[in-house]
Amino acid sequence: MCLATTPLWTRAVPDLRHATSARADPRRRRRRSTAHHRPDRAFECPSRIGPYRPHSESSPLRIASYGQAVVQPLPIRRENPPDDGAVVIRAGVIDRRSIEDAASRCFEGYGVFGISVEAAIGVSVAEACRASRRLARYRQLRLSTFGRLRAGGFPLVATFDSPHFTLILPDLSEITLARLDRCFDGPIPNPGRPVPG
Repeated sequence: MCLATTPLWTRAVPDLRHATSARADPRRRRRRSTAHHRPDRAFECPSRIGPYRPHSESSPLRIASYGQAVVQPLPIRRENPPDDGAVVIRAGVIDRRSIEDAASRCFEGYGVFGISVEAAIGVSVAEACRASRRLARYRQLRLSTFGRLRAGGFPLVATFDSPHFTLILPDLSEITLARLDRCFDGPIPNPGRPVPG
């Protein structure tokens, strides 16, 4: 008899009593991980900048990735930008290697080429150097102003703790680094270090 013309109620029904024997025992079913439902749990991120944690004021979200590195936005302070005449202090002598190394580390962590500088706002350069543990370690400094750097095409962003700023570079080409060097005065002795003798 043709199956197409066979009434539904007369067709043979396969025996399914033992069909579930090949299936996994529901009691043995592996419990699904709920780690991704736990916003309070941290997990290791394949990045050079440590474990990822959910967004908070002290731990900003990472919003972009470059290759295998996961980056986070710079922690920016909300404050009015300094006047053009405010002094910018860069520790060291601004040689090519040190700038490339510092800017590359910034790019790996935050996705932008940047170097650290500090501002002397409302204080003298010597006072700013004495108050800064980071600047006090260096024998020489380079000075500039916010106005000179802005005119040279280098934005300054208020980051981390005051008076720290991040000087943003568009790239690490020779032309850019030469332009950066021209925006600063020549090296001077650190006025914040005690005078030997």
